Amino acid sequence: MPTSLEDLPPELLAQIVSYAANARTLSCVALTCSKLHKFLQSNEGYRAFVQRRFPSIQTPPCWKDAAHGLTTLSRAWVRKSIVARCIRPPQDPRRPRIQDQRRPRGQTMGYQPVIDSYGIWTDSEWKSRKEVVAWGAGAELIIRVKWMGNGIEEEWHTARRNNGNTAEFDQHHHRSKWWTIRDPLVREGQDDITVVKLLKHGQKPLSHCEYIIVGRASGKLDMLSIDTRTPDEWRYETHFITEEQHIRSASVNSAEEPLLAACINDRTVAIYSVSVGHDFVPPLGKIQVTEPNVSESSWVWYTIFLRQDRLAVSIGPSTEPIQIFDVRPHAISSYRIRAFSIQERSKEGGIGLLRTSISSLVPLAGAPEGDLFLSGGYDGIIRLHDLRSPTAYVASWTDLVDQFSSIYSLLPVRLGRFLVGGSNHALLKVFDMREVNGTGYSYDRQDHALHHTQFDVVGDPSANESGHGSGDWNVFLSDRGPDADSLPNAQRRSNTPVYSLSSPNSAWPTIYAGLEGQVVQLELTSVYDRFPDPIYKVGSKHAREGSLYHKEAAHRWDPGHEIVYLPSAPTAQLQSFSAPILNLQDTRVDAPFFGANSWTGILKPVNGGNIPAHHAFVKLSMTFKDGGAFDFATIYERIKETAAQAVEVARENGRSQGPDLADVNLDQLPAYEEVGNTISAPPPPPTLQQPTPISAVTAQAPPRESGIVLPSGDERNTGPPATAGQQQYPPPNEPPPGYEEVQQGSIADSLERRVRDAS
Repeated sequence: MPTSLEDLPPELLAQIVSYAANARTLSCVALTCSKLHKFLQSNEGYRAFVQRRFPSIQTPPCWKDAAHGLTTLSRAWVRKSIVARCIRPPQDPRRPRIQDQRRPRGQTMGYQPVIDSYGIWTDSEWKSRKEVVAWGAGAELIIRVKWMGNGIEEEWHTARRNNGNTAEFDQHHHRSKWWTIRDPLVREGQDDITVVKLLKHGQKPLSHCEYIIVGRASGKLDMLSIDTRTPDEWRYETHFITEEQHIRSASVNSAEEPLLAACINDRTVAIYSVSVGHDFVPPLGKIQVTEPNVSESSWVWYTIFLRQDRLAVSIGPSTEPIQIFDVRPHAISSYRIRAFSIQERSKEGGIGLLRTSISSLVPLAGAPEGDLFLSGGYDGIIRLHDLRSPTAYVASWTDLVDQFSSIYSLLPVRLGRFLVGGSNHALLKVFDMREVNGTGYSYDRQDHALHHTQFDVVGDPSANESGHGSGDWNVFLSDRGPDADSLPNAQRRSNTPVYSLSSPNSAWPTIYAGLEGQVVQLELTSVYDRFPDPIYKVGSKHAREGSLYHKEAAHRWDPGHEIVYLPSAPTAQLQSFSAPILNLQDTRVDAPFFGANSWTGILKPVNGGNIPAHHAFVKLSMTFKDGGAFDFATIYERIKETAAQAVEVARENGRSQGPDLADVNLDQLPAYEEVGNTISAPPPPPTLQQPTPISAVTAQAPPRESGIVLPSGDERNTGPPATAGQQQYPPPNEPPPGYEEVQQGSIADSLERRVRDAS
């Protein structure tokens, strides 16, 4: 009968490790014995862990890296660790940037980006990936293709050795190519792009090409292609025949021979077969949305495939704003199979139907057969609909802080959350919908109880919106960089809606958000993570021994108690500089929401400090990429306070020039503890004497301002000589008189000085 873990068969070990709380537990188990180490290194243990904790996520069979990446992603969600940056194609000297182009006459706002993206693993390694993102920027189409992996890392090293040109690589050594496509026949402001859809892997005729379906406000609907092997080349593949009215929305299903559903006018949804090799493609059929409760001012807002043969359409204003249709390649139903209404409570207490519009629909990630989907409308409420339930919706969420903001975009993620793009303040909302007894992984789970958002049940008349769970939070995405105020319509940019959201893969830490005139890339990773996701291992900002960032760190402090700066790459203008500690004033720690903390101050130059004399002061800033800013500030304030106290004492004793700071002991005072029963007797403490005036100091007995004189080496070993008339006293076991008052006074003076400086 087995008596320990190492005696169990592999099948039982796999079941046991699948219940591990996190990946670190598996690493600790692997260190217990050679058999468990061999079992986990064979990927069987990590496979059981990943498949149980992340059942809906499909990953390559690199289970250890998958466990590392997915648990790191969960930790980033819990810690709200996001690195955000605006992305744009590199500057082409032959043409101006999109945001710098002159707008057409009468157009007062920037473009509204519509985004689509997808990502695939290129082989069995976790880091080997290909990511494609495309968005409409006014009348232009921007595409970026990114490759990642060990092979791309080798390309970076080869390029650096040969010619040093690594312009196509980012800080993580990922290689990117950009395309900016503008048809010379389109008109800015009239042919703006309203639909962008990428054909996914398995739907494309050629793997080295990317196929993009583009719809425009003028009614044009086309499919074009680019060859990723050759830059700056693109061509039209197919023109879909429309009624040349506004293309408001479109969707492509996931079949190998995909179908395209597009809103070609206010009441008509056309279904097309997506194929390459046909110049003009007519619709296979049309769906006319003509119901009695739809008014003349209503139109189709959004359409999306819930699965390959099921289409959801939102129309409004209507009392039945969501309608479901059966769509097949050769049998398109003109009748809806289900309609959803929205209930509301009247002032009299009754329940009626709400006449509203739904602006966004999205199927729930991992839901079977497309039965679950989310909807968001102009009432600011996100609802979860279930086609298997007779009720209109089974759960709802709302933002208690921003209740009246309309919903512009939705994006579900596999880790039990979904993102919402609001209509104001560039506000991105994160909602947590994890279940209490679910088996999914949660970094913040304690005792196997998952934090969750309380769902509202439609059958309960008193519940029409949910409160915030512990995992719900908001983030502002407005661009407040150094040049934000100089951009066109800077005030509008800070109040822009989040028009669109997209993620290449639900298991990846990358999300794209479309704001007015810009696209923001969000990466779920921490700049302070010592063990980031393997795709961010190269170029991450955490400092390690021997890493590039560690070697470039300069020493700022010198034993001579001066500020000394030695740059890692000196220039002709700046070799180094130095100044006394007390010449640095108005120091503070800046902790931004995004990015590393920094410590800043105003430095007064001195003669011989290598700072030109015409500078009355200079601003000193130090960035802490791996934490420690507050600890550094605390130590600096203590050293500065001790130095200032020494100067004050010296002036009170008649030394107008002040003391030599090199002779001042800036170490902290020792902590006094009671003498306990120890095996070896502690060394005798310093003897207490009366303070010696500075004028009477001798070289044999250097004084200290505290009145404590340390014994010499011989005296420390033998103790003071005893005389007949001198009584020996035991060593004191308590602080000297006034020690606590002095410490409290120093703290009070420091606080008072900081308050005075701040005011």
